[in-house]
Amino acid sequence: MHYATAENHTTLPLPTYPEIRLALFPRQTILDAIDDFLPDAIHIATEGTMGLSARAICLERGLAFTTSFHTRFPDYVHARFPFIPESAVYSALRTFHAAASATMVPRFP
Repeated sequence: MHYATAENHTTLPLPTYPEIRLALFPRQTILDAIDDFLPDAIHIATEGTMGLSARAICLERGLAFTTSFHTRFPDYVHARFPFIPESAVYSALRTFHAAASATMVPRFP
C-alpha cells in the first residue's frame, strides 16, 4: 500500500493539542503517491490538512473516496475555543464528508 503521511512533511502542532501535527502544503506528496499507485479509490482518514488536500484531488480527478469520522472533534474545538459553536464545526464536517462514497463511523450503543 502507498500512504501519504505527515511524517513526509514539515508540520506544525495543532493549537492547544501539540501531540497532533498538521502537515504544511501536503498536496504534491499526495499527488505523487496517487500518480505512483494509480488507485481505483482512496480512503481519507482525517479532515486535517492532508485530508483536505486528498479530498480536493479526488474531486478534481473524479476519483472515488471514502472517509471516516471517529472523534469528537466538534466538542474538542468548542472546549478550547468557546466562541466557535459546535454546530459550525459539524456543518464543516458534513460538507467535508458529503462528497465521499461512504463514511465510516463508530456504532454507539
